[in-house]
Amino acid sequence: MFDIILTIVAFILVFSILVLVHECGHFFTAKKSGVHVEEFGFGLPPRAKTLWRDKSGTIYSLNWIPFGGFVKMLGEDLAVPDKPVQPILPKHPTEEEKRFYQEEKKRYPQMLKEYEEKMKIWNNPHSFGAQTLWKRMIIVTAGVMMNFILAIVALTIVFTAGFYPLAIVDDQKIPVNSYIIQRESFAKKTGTLAVDSSVQGVTIEKVEEHSVSQQAGFHAGDIVLLINNKKIDNAIALINMTKENAGKQMTFVVQRGDQQHTLFVTPEENKPIGIYLKPEFTLHLVQFPFPSSVVKASEEVVRQSYITLILAKNVITDLFQKFTVPQGVAGPVGIAQMTNTFVKMGFIPLLMFLAMLSISLGVLNILPFPALDGGRFLFMLFELITRRKPNAKVEAMIHSAGFALLMLLILAVTWNDIVRLIHG
Repeated sequence: MFDIILTIVAFILVFSILVLVHECGHFFTAKKSGVHVEEFGFGLPPRAKTLWRDKSGTIYSLNWIPFGGFVKMLGEDLAVPDKPVQPILPKHPTEEEKRFYQEEKKRYPQMLKEYEEKMKIWNNPHSFGAQTLWKRMIIVTAGVMMNFILAIVALTIVFTAGFYPLAIVDDQKIPVNSYIIQRESFAKKTGTLAVDSSVQGVTIEKVEEHSVSQQAGFHAGDIVLLINNKKIDNAIALINMTKENAGKQMTFVVQRGDQQHTLFVTPEENKPIGIYLKPEFTLHLVQFPFPSSVVKASEEVVRQSYITLILAKNVITDLFQKFTVPQGVAGPVGIAQMTNTFVKMGFIPLLMFLAMLSISLGVLNILPFPALDGGRFLFMLFELITRRKPNAKVEAMIHSAGFALLMLLILAVTWNDIVRLIHG
């Protein structure tokens, strides 16, 4: 029970930091540009309490849904309103036309009042739409910039304090050299990964009770030399071979003391065979002195941004071509699970995770997709090139459609997270 509460609290805190930092970017640049900010909300509506109101009239509110926050600017999503047409009764009206006329006659004063209120906002020099194009561009992109700044600050602390990489992967897994998720060749070159070449085979550290490995006769201390007559010199190769041969009998040759033994194992589908392997390498702490850690952190943000773009392309390709969510893509449920894992690992790993999430949020938000900051920026580029504002109603419709697609994507990824959680 405590573990579940810890996961929820940690997830809310991490997610809220990311979103609030993003919204602060919009908030401060809007204020600096002369845009009236109607509300800065901590959490999402409905509103629970108004905390205070500043001299400019901005409400700072506490909301019931404890995720992130929001900024509401004057006239942010307002299109040029159409003036209501005063109802006119035809010369020889039908009964239905008479009823319609009476209804419209009653509604007209309210419609006119709403139109005048919207025009008042539209013409207000402190509304978002009244600002110059370059100011609006800065306000829209400021949230993304704040996410990148947060990532640089977090990684500067991590790089100065010293850290172990989150993973060492095959050179083909990522397109660039990275300090957080390191290519194997890069890790060896920088000295992060030191391989003990004197060790032959893969050493078994522990055998799980009641596992297929225990039944096959494996002992702690056994050194796996061959699998199906193929030489094994690292743990990853062993794990991959057992996955590839699920349901098939495998022949293991192990060294036990001065003798060699042949053992037979049949791995089960999506289930480990029950042995813990001793690493044949040593990981060394990665650390950079300040202020060079700031430069390294900035470079890492660029690298991770590029990796995120590649992953985003793969996600879109798989979704539209294969109708599947790629492995390694996580939604809210998956991120909550990972947050819990990193909380248990300690402050530095959690800070690295926060930086990675902040980079992902920044990159995904700046993509030229409707409803995202990048989508709004794209319409502003259209305005810059054509020297005229795009049709506000058409833009609003496109953003609404984009938002609906985003919600469907989030639902698909969340469903994938839940299925993966249920099936372990």
